[in-house]
Amino acid sequence: QLGMIHHLQGDYSEAVKLYEQSLEIARELGDRFGIALDLGQMGRIKEKSKDFEGALSDYITALSIFEELRSPYRDTTKKLIARLRETMGKEAFQEGLSRLGGSS
Repeated sequence: QLGMIHHLQGDYSEAVKLYEQSLEIARELGDRFGIALDLGQMGRIKEKSKDFEGALSDYITALSIFEELRSPYRDTTKKLIARLRETMGKEAFQEGLSRLGGSS
């Protein structure tokens, strides 16, 4: 939650630091849902910071986990990916997916 507060205040470097700490804890605990949430939030920061491929990587990983868990957050994550595709443009998006080893 602290990461989200810093994120909303525009303090992205502190938000990323806190999300990374949360992600590490979630991984240690095997908390797949927590991992996906943290990755989704980090993807949003990367998107705002114009690190589109980093955002895409985080979103794709989060979506994969949400799909496994059958979480309703998968729909939100799909919308984030669609928005990112519009921002990047189809060609750049496809190239990013290719570099990540994914498909359209």
